[in-house]
Order: sequence, then structure tokens, then C-alpha cells
Amino acid sequence: MSYASSPSSVYFEAPMETTPPPRSQSNHSTLLRSPSEHQNNLIDLPVEPLIADADQFTKREVRLDILSDDILCLEPVPSRPPWLSRLTYATFLGCLAFMIFCGVQGVLLGVSQKKNDSIIMWACFAGVPLLILVGALIYPCFKPGLLQFRFDRDTRLMTVQRCYGLSKSPRLMATFSLDDVVALQLLFRYYKATQAGVRMDQIKRQSYEMNLVFRNEQPPRVNLAVHADWRWMRQAGHRLGEFLDIQVADQLCQ
Repeated sequence: MSYASSPSSVYFEAPMETTPPPRSQSNHSTLLRSPSEHQNNLIDLPVEPLIADADQFTKREVRLDILSDDILCLEPVPSRPPWLSRLTYATFLGCLAFMIFCGVQGVLLGVSQKKNDSIIMWACFAGVPLLILVGALIYPCFKPGLLQFRFDRDTRLMTVQRCYGLSKSPRLMATFSLDDVVALQLLFRYYKATQAGVRMDQIKRQSYEMNLVFRNEQPPRVNLAVHADWRWMRQAGHRLGEFLDIQVADQLCQ
């Protein structure tokens, strides 16, 4: 694997092709390019982070499941056990129900005593939790689940799936051809800073990306995982790269 000294991209050799691939029409750096005859198999691999800081989950574990000899699944693990999430949700609903009950009792007491101020106060005390309760009951029905990436070597497809609401059956979100995959990028999100001489111990929030690089897709990279465990990232990344029989661009700076 050979690398160039460009600060914004890394070049490495891809499998030779009989015809030069088309250029990307993106305003950013091209993914595949053939500037000269001896470089017609170089891939321009961007090193900018693919996921914004506000969208990353650096503490969320990611699991790599081998379903069969030809099927592998990559999916994030929920931050809390399912039983704990259900217990927290039930406790929250119980507190809201108790507040509504107290508010209703206060309204009835105010009616019996014919005190308008008391009726209004207790009505508000019951009405606000009631609105929150309705929202808490409706929201899980539309809440999107975590993305699941399924790699099938038999059909040569990567399917992106996600569960919505209370349904446990995944819904198909996107499909990508594995024949268009050229590399798997393991990227330290501050890779450019380390190349500029910044020490890793000076970066307070270290996180890493696993991106799948495509030949002719728009966008050219698809993010598979973002978290803070570089050891798992390297281990799972090389396992996935071996499974897909593609090159792994290890830019974890570790």
C-alpha cells in the first residue's frame, strides 16, 4: 500500500481495471482518478470526518455478528439494556399518571368548595402531565431505531435496515452493490491534526470512523460506525475487510 503526502487525501492502489473509471462530478476531491498512465489505479481517499460532531455516538458499542459463512451484520448495541429502558419508561409513565391523579383530585376538591382559583391551579397541574403522557405514548410508535448494515457475499449486496416504532421487523432503507466497494477506511477523526504535528494526548475527544468507500457512488463514502474504541475498530475493520476481500485503509493513528 503506497501513500502520498497530500494533506487532504490519501492515495493507495486499487485493483487494475481494463478501462479507466469515470471521474466524479463532486466539487470535492475525486474518488477515482487517472492523472497519468502509471497512476490509473489510484484512489483519492478523503480524510475529512464523514459524520458531524453533533451526530456521533462515541460511547455506543458496535457489534459485528457473523450470521453465516456468507452473511455478516454490523449494528450498534443499545446504550442501555432493554429491560432497563422499559423499567425507566414505565417509571416515568407512572409518575405522570400519579401527577394527573393528584390534579384531578384537586379539581374535584376545588369544585366541591367552589373555589375557581383552586380549580384552575389543579387543572393546570393535571393538564401538563397529561399532554406529556400523550406524547410519551405516541413517540415510541414513530421513533427510528439504530441502523443495521447487512453484508451478503452470495447476492453481492449491502443492505441498510432500520426498525421504526414498536415493530421488531427491520425496514429496508438502502441497498449498495458490494462490487462497487474499493476499500474500508478506518479513520481517526482528527487525522489531519495529527499529520500537522498535534499530539493525540492533546485532543480531548478522540473518536474514530469506519467508512466504506465506493467506486462510482454518490456520496463516495458510507459511514458504518463511529465510536471511541480504536482497538475494536481495528479488529472489526480488518475482519470486515477480509470478509469482503477489500483493502483496509488503516488511519487510526494508533
